[in-house]
Amino acid sequence: MKNRDQRYKGNMMLVSCTASKNRQQPMVKLFIAATLDGYIARKDGSIDWLEELPNPSGNDHGYNHFYNSIQGLIMGRQTYEDVAAFDMPWPYAGKPTYVFSRSKMAPFSTPDTSQGGSVSRAWLSSLPEKVRSGLWLVGGGELIGAFLQEKLVDEITLCLFPRLLGEGRPLFKGVYPECVLRRKAVEPFDSGLVNITYDII
Repeated sequence: MKNRDQRYKGNMMLVSCTASKNRQQPMVKLFIAATLDGYIARKDGSIDWLEELPNPSGNDHGYNHFYNSIQGLIMGRQTYEDVAAFDMPWPYAGKPTYVFSRSKMAPFSTPDTSQGGSVSRAWLSSLPEKVRSGLWLVGGGELIGAFLQEKLVDEITLCLFPRLLGEGRPLFKGVYPECVLRRKAVEPFDSGLVNITYDII
């Protein structure tokens, strides 16, 4: 991965712990890169290790295929601020992005961006029809845990990165119900990265 855009696009995954499949609400997918010891960033939020993966062929590791399958994005405030601070155009223009924060945020400078509501089935069901077939739960770990707690995640794609960080920001935070996963696909790459996709039963 050669620039910040590519590095961030690589840092995603998919999870789901769903009590009942209600397609009146959007399908929520977690797609995220994580190290073998379960971290998605260093303690300071850095994801510099993503670009250190040897990738001479320039493989996008399934990112474009996944991105084309979703119609909107969900992310926490810290994740949003991290991406917005990159020296590049907003990478998700054209798809609505919902940012979750405990406090009201100032007007967004990025296109197609608004503040999310509550982490709830009711909020998901209130979203427009155009996002019903797929929402990307981008992160971070606290928001992922909150969506799992409410049993709102349908699918997980973990991009397993061949590295141990030792410490950092964990993939999952908080308390959430035990989930049974059903493996859907495994895709290894020459770079050493492996994508594993699960449905949450």
